[in-house]
Amino acid sequence: RNDNDIQNPQSWCIEVSNTDRDDDWRIIDTRENVESVSKRNSSETFEINTKLTTSESYRYIRFRHTNLTSGEYNDLAISSIEYFGSLIKL
Repeated sequence: RNDNDIQNPQSWCIEVSNTDRDDDWRIIDTRENVESVSKRNSSETFEINTKLTTSESYRYIRFRHTNLTSGEYNDLAISSIEYFGSLIKL
């Protein structure tokens, strides 16, 4: 984003699921107190910590903010997010 630096994420998790139920998400990556993306117009690439097996597949993926932003606010601002990997057509 190209505004104040107070709404940038610092702590988050990446989750996957095959349903959209709130109780059916698996955390595959967690980050805490990341400062490299806490400035405006910054970007970084992160590798997912959990390696999925070839027999695992998920329909949904989500980014969940887990703490306050760089300015210690609850409001979160992200201009874009990209996930890279293999897609399998079912």
